[in-house]
Amino acid sequence: MTIIKRKDRSGNSKNVGCPTVVSDYNQHMGGVDHADRPRQLYCVDRKSRKWWHRLFWGMCDITLVNAFVVYKELFDKDISLLEFRRSVSQGLTIHQAQKAKRRCSNDRGASPGTKTAAMNVKRRQSNFSVPSI
Repeated sequence: MTIIKRKDRSGNSKNVGCPTVVSDYNQHMGGVDHADRPRQLYCVDRKSRKWWHRLFWGMCDITLVNAFVVYKELFDKDISLLEFRRSVSQGLTIHQAQKAKRRCSNDRGASPGTKTAAMNVKRRQSNFSVPSI
């Protein structure tokens, strides 16, 4: 236990007993605020009926903020969090586009009896969702 000063409604200070853990938390809680602020700047949290969606997007936010902090420490670059997030998303998008392009070029060169050629064939022979006039 430790003793801390608290003010009552009239403004008078009183000494109050407090657990040491609570006192340490209140003294050093600025680090938590510094971690939450960049996470909330460009939050991707979306409303969802599935509880795990919010956990997933929260973990994505935390991961991006931690990667941003590590990037700034390693490379000593003056970049904003928004620019970092943009570059990460562009890098992931370009990587996926290149992957899809490679997959399409590999499928074109496949022989008719292979599995990749069979995957490109449409299963539905007629389009039922569009009415014929």
